[in-house]
Amino acid sequence: MTQPAQVARCPESGIFFPSPITRIPVELHYSDAEMAAMRLGFIPMSMDDKWCLFFEGDRLYFVRSWTGCVLYQLAFRRETADWVAREVIACRDENWYRFTDFDDPDHHDMAQAQFLIDVLLLRDPDALERMGDVGPLGAVQLWTQIGRAMLKPGDPQPSGPGPGVERAPKASP
Repeated sequence: MTQPAQVARCPESGIFFPSPITRIPVELHYSDAEMAAMRLGFIPMSMDDKWCLFFEGDRLYFVRSWTGCVLYQLAFRRETADWVAREVIACRDENWYRFTDFDDPDHHDMAQAQFLIDVLLLRDPDALERMGDVGPLGAVQLWTQIGRAMLKPGDPQPSGPGPGVERAPKASP
């Protein structure tokens, strides 16, 4: 089967994968249709888009969009009817990765990588719903993780001061 050409690619300059890294065993299965959608990648359009996701060969890179730091990498291979990833390679450099204080950072990374695939690449409308009500603090944390992708179509896009914030009167010419 011919693989579709990759569409998305982060700029070549400035992308780096700091060390140390860790290797986390996973078993993620995707169909041909899902893989075709994933290979389109996700390119940030503004500072409110937190990630750049792209394929190079059969490797999916998860790059923080405004630092160029690769936080995750998954290698896919064809197995019977599915595309399968068996390992997440994750950054553990504390200068770039701030989730080492979790009880189980490996579980966090595996879940984060899968969540980013669901939200940014597969555009699964139920991915955010499965999280339930995250509350105000959870909403802020979610914004820092996925930015505008947390907004549903039709939600107001962020611009200007929030509700209840007085705008200064415009000076007359």
